[in-house]
Amino acid sequence: MKSPSLRSPVILLFVLINTFPLLAQETKTDSSASGKKERFKNQYYFTVGAFRPTVSTTLQINGERGPGLIMSLEDNLGFSDKAWLVRAEATANFTKRSGVVVNVVRLNRKQDWETDRDVTIFDTTFHTGTKLGIYFNTFFVAASYKYSIFTKPTWDAGLSIGVRYLQVKTGVSLESNNLSDYAESVSIPAPVPVFGIHGAAFLTEKLRTRYNFDYFAIEVQGIRGAVLDNRFALEYYIIKNLGLGANVSFLSYQIKEMPLAENFEGQVKYSLNGFSFYVAAKF
Repeated sequence: MKSPSLRSPVILLFVLINTFPLLAQETKTDSSASGKKERFKNQYYFTVGAFRPTVSTTLQINGERGPGLIMSLEDNLGFSDKAWLVRAEATANFTKRSGVVVNVVRLNRKQDWETDRDVTIFDTTFHTGTKLGIYFNTFFVAASYKYSIFTKPTWDAGLSIGVRYLQVKTGVSLESNNLSDYAESVSIPAPVPVFGIHGAAFLTEKLRTRYNFDYFAIEVQGIRGAVLDNRFALEYYIIKNLGLGANVSFLSYQIKEMPLAENFEGQVKYSLNGFSFYVAAKF
């Protein structure tokens, strides 16, 4: 995986840093010093809503007999590349400059597949025409500690450090003509550290925007891990503590022969890119 350029997020952060003060000066409502402090005094933010991503998954499971087939779950196996999910996020600000943010997404998928060639999965060869049941379940957690280098009455921006944790469980099952069953599965825990930038601002008294860009990649002796997590959100607070929001996010995850997975050799490439619409609360 090629490392993405950091120029775009750095430029965007610079623009945000220089634009937010101007927006704050032009805001006519709640322009007093006490009013500005009111916007950023909230310690806790919560969001929950519907997430509609485009899903892309490439899977390879190697065995003792050699490398397994590299398969696209969407192109080769007929898995749907669209999904409706529930996405939840929580932010806790401990001080004026520091806090943590956590968000969670779960996606379970299953598909029946009639093989169009001889394939080897989990060191077992299935011949052409074999009917298999394949599932691919994921649980993703993003957790970051954020520190605001810049903190103003209506906006802040800074750096973050965290971890992106992808738990994959995938397996295959077969029921033959003599009713004997075959089933095999593997569970792959894949935590990867990330470093990034973040920013948030109240563009008006009720309209809030947030942005984060987190990235990390490592390759050591054939073991590879990489993650890109990029999100931009807008929230409009209808009343003081309750509002509606929209989020566009880009998540890309790659793991190859991670030692944390028991008896796993192979690779997983996974991405979730799309929009979410949610209810937001602040306290």
